[in-house]
Amino acid sequence: MVESNGDPVRKAVVTVTWQGQPRSWATQRTDASGKFQFENLPAGKYDLRATKAGIGTAVYGATTTHELGDVLILEDGGTLSGLKLRFIHTSSVTGRVVDAEGDPVQGANVSLMRAGRNLGQRVLVNTRQAMSNDRGEYRITGIDPGQYYLHAAIYNTGRARRLASGQFLGGATETKDAVPIVIKSGENATGLDFRLTTAPGVEIHGHLTGLPGGPQTDPQHDDDEALHPTPQVFLSRADDSMIGWRQGTAANPNDGVFYLPEVPAGRYRVQASVQIGKRGYSAWQIIDVQPGMGDLEVPMVANGSVKGQFIIEGESAQKPSNFQMTLNAPNVQSIPAKVAADGTFELEQVPAGEWTVNLNPVPRGGYIKSIHLGDKDVRFSKFTVEPGSDAVMKVVVSMRTATIEGDTGSKRAGVLLAPIGEFHDLTRFYYSVASDDEGKFKMLGIAPGKYRVFALEKMAAANFRSPEAADQLGELGEEIELTEGAHVTVHPRLIPTERAREALP
Repeated sequence: MVESNGDPVRKAVVTVTWQGQPRSWATQRTDASGKFQFENLPAGKYDLRATKAGIGTAVYGATTTHELGDVLILEDGGTLSGLKLRFIHTSSVTGRVVDAEGDPVQGANVSLMRAGRNLGQRVLVNTRQAMSNDRGEYRITGIDPGQYYLHAAIYNTGRARRLASGQFLGGATETKDAVPIVIKSGENATGLDFRLTTAPGVEIHGHLTGLPGGPQTDPQHDDDEALHPTPQVFLSRADDSMIGWRQGTAANPNDGVFYLPEVPAGRYRVQASVQIGKRGYSAWQIIDVQPGMGDLEVPMVANGSVKGQFIIEGESAQKPSNFQMTLNAPNVQSIPAKVAADGTFELEQVPAGEWTVNLNPVPRGGYIKSIHLGDKDVRFSKFTVEPGSDAVMKVVVSMRTATIEGDTGSKRAGVLLAPIGEFHDLTRFYYSVASDDEGKFKMLGIAPGKYRVFALEKMAAANFRSPEAADQLGELGEEIELTEGAHVTVHPRLIPTERAREALP
């Protein structure tokens, strides 16, 4: 076990993985001379890799983190000796965070982010983060090569409210204006400094209406139910692609008045909630915060419910009662409901607002065919629950998935299946696998639709599971259409390693 300069690496964790069924593995640590040894291994095919914090990863037969390693073949009673793994060094970024006067900012949260997708929309996903010290310095390590975005912000203080939206490297405050940086393998990028500017805050004065016992009493409830609990009000950025931030306060339980100081100008989501007796009340609306804005009126309404039916198409050992439906919304506690044996479910106390729905777990060997709320399919989109509504949802899971298999013509290649058309931007419809040492591969459980199949010489296809990478590969793949239950054989042409690397973001 050696570093890129040939020096031995001690106490690295080495893992050997048997490619049989089920897969199994064993680990060892290297000694002072960087050596390791595994004994009494069964015959078969193996992957070999090692890791060590602060140094990086070593994969047998690979020279970059994007490559597939070579397969080791161990004969019955045989010995493989003299194997050498060379570490692929990870990178780091360092810099300082200062305020507008150049003074260090302690406790700033610096995030290293990569482009990702949420419901098909481009978002930034946090991969690493660090806090600045009393000199404003930060350092993030263990970074793989690629394109990233750096963002800094401080939270939970009066000063933080004036810097609440934070800033990307270069000064942009919104995701769409952020400028990426490219980190190379083994690079120690320095001098990535932030100068956080302040902005005058806007004071928000508002009041909640429509609560039992409050300024506007609900005639359906008597005075005994109006126990005057304290409503909670939260403000968060309306753009879900922004770095998470929210500011909260309590409203006066008697008159519903609330106050939020020093809110930076921008577009926000206002959410409020309170539990009165057995019934919850909530509010949800989008507002523009600007200097000179008037008092804000936030009408509260009783929470509704979502009732539904869960259906499984095709043969399956899985039953409806194995699954759970969950509603999710920013800055709101998720609402789960277990599916009953007859496939019915009910999501209770659902506040009005925008939601997404998840099915847990993802059906083994199947796919979510549709989730209809009324006449709208909401599988991969936000939907609005109206105030006090009793919505009806129908969920269909199909076990009639497709299978593809084929030959890449290369003993070690990554195979990527990328959707064409309406699902192109949804990463959940991207599939990847590695061909075996004979060039053969097989993919199971594929959702029906149109796809392109790409064969990538010696490259790990998991690195290409994005619309951006698929677009860069363009017409180099073979186009196929999969119907429910189809079994298709393909022979995609091999894309050379250097050409494949050009498609990586």
